[in-house]
Parts: sequence; structure tokens; C-alpha cells
Amino acid sequence: MALTSDPSGAARELRQENNKLRSENMSLRNAVRTPICNNCGGPAIIGEFSLEQQHLRIENARLRDELDRVSSLAGRFLDQLPNSSLELGMGGNGFGGMQAPLPDFGAACGIVCSSSVMAPPMRSAAVIPGVDRPEERSMLLELALSAMDELVKMVQANEPLWIRGLDGSGEILKRDEYLRTFPPCIGMKPSGFVAEASRVTGKVIINSLALVETLMDSVYVI
Repeated sequence: MALTSDPSGAARELRQENNKLRSENMSLRNAVRTPICNNCGGPAIIGEFSLEQQHLRIENARLRDELDRVSSLAGRFLDQLPNSSLELGMGGNGFGGMQAPLPDFGAACGIVCSSSVMAPPMRSAAVIPGVDRPEERSMLLELALSAMDELVKMVQANEPLWIRGLDGSGEILKRDEYLRTFPPCIGMKPSGFVAEASRVTGKVIINSLALVETLMDSVYVI
């Protein structure tokens, strides 16, 4: 840049150069915030979000996808519930006078078999007066999510919750430690119910969703 001998002209040129630099700086800031893909011309990444915010968005999307899969799985299970004489002994929902408690899903979720095997099936809301099906679905979905959370914690835990079996081929659940770690959330276990649990580690040629569906199939699992 060439400066003239006129002070006012030099100041004018300096202001123009300063404005030009500011404009270029603003353009660079916008380019950094909203980078453009050279191939498609669209935005390369989400602009004006910190790295932590982007990680939170990714984690939120992952959790939403996991919730959708669990809801879908629970929905399929609820659609397959046959009618039964078992009543829902839940106060405040039109069943306060019924004495039979809910099955102990909390104790059953650690079993190799699913809760549908360990507990008698509950009849659907279509044949239970006083409770509509959406309300029943919401209640059972909460139980399913709670059971899934407990199952994940049990899988990740080792001693003292799990102890080596006598034959050394697997592990068995320590009942006292289980009750201390996972208090029953839906009342006492019905009379005649027995809770047993063992686990072994192995590989199967099947994806996780198909494996869960297999374990929840009371006809297939023996």
C-alpha cells in the first residue's frame, strides 16, 4: 500500500485498508463457523457448537435410538401377552381390592430366561375393567426399562454378586447380595415363585436384538 504526502489522504487510505481487513476477518470467522464441503457445497459440520455440545448431541441421538429399540421390543412383548387369571394388585387404578401382587420382575430379570418365562402372563387391559390399555402399556414399559437397567448392571458386575459355581463352568447369583443391591420395586414375590440365576460367557452367531427376542420367547426357551 502506497501512502500519499497528504495526511488526510493517508488516514483515509488507512481506514479503507482497516475496513478491508475487518471484512476479510469477518469472512474468515464465518468460514470457520460454517465450513462448506468442497464436494457438495453444503455445510461440512454443524456451526457455532462446541465440541462438548456436539458430543452431547451424538450421545442424545444414541440414547434416543436405544429408547426406540427398547420401546419397540417392549411393544412386541406386550402385544403377545395372553389372557390370564392373574390380577394387577395396584392401588389407585381401580384394582385396590385385588389381592394378588404383581410378579417379581426385578428378581426375574437376572435369570438366563426372560421375565415372561419366570412369571405368569398378565391379562391385557381389554379384559380388565377400569384400566385402559395405554395406561397398562405405560406401566409395563416402565417395568421393562427398569428391568433392562438392572440386567445391564448385573451383567457388568462380578463378585460378590456372582460367585463361581461348584463345577467351575459358570457363575451363580448370590441371593443375599442380589437382594441388598437390587431391592424389589413392585412388592413381595408371589407364593410359589422361585428365583434362580446363573451365567456363562460364550459366543453366539446372532445379533443382540434377536438374542433378546429368543430369550423372551417362552415357547423356545426351556
